[in-house]
Amino acid sequence: MRLLTHNMLVCNIKACVATARTDPNAPPANFPLRIEPAANGVEVAETQYSKEFMLHILKSIDWRGLATTVNQLNHPELPPLPATLPANIEHDEELLKAVHHVIFDTEIIEGELVCNNCGRSYPISGGVPNMLLEEDEM
Repeated sequence: MRLLTHNMLVCNIKACVATARTDPNAPPANFPLRIEPAANGVEVAETQYSKEFMLHILKSIDWRGLATTVNQLNHPELPPLPATLPANIEHDEELLKAVHHVIFDTEIIEGELVCNNCGRSYPISGGVPNMLLEEDEM
């Protein structure tokens, strides 16, 4: 699972969704899901960089969630990201390449995703997160 995919996942347990946002202005407690990689569960492999594509894809990224995830992972091959997306990012080639490295070059192969709100764990196996809910969770 690439971190781009992770940036779009949220815990959808009915009870969790109902309690995830106590303040309408606060971020939801069920996003981003915390990544707990297995030993050697993170792989980093270089992919082709495109500035135009990065500027386009940044419109779909939840920056707060991405920065939080990178800080939580604390992986030696991941560059730190600023807490907020700079307004002039189109002029910061170094940061664009760092974000590309984070969302496209980094893959979680084994581990689990854990909801910070309800504690539900979703396994990641072979790079695929299993987000299926049990019948009583729907």
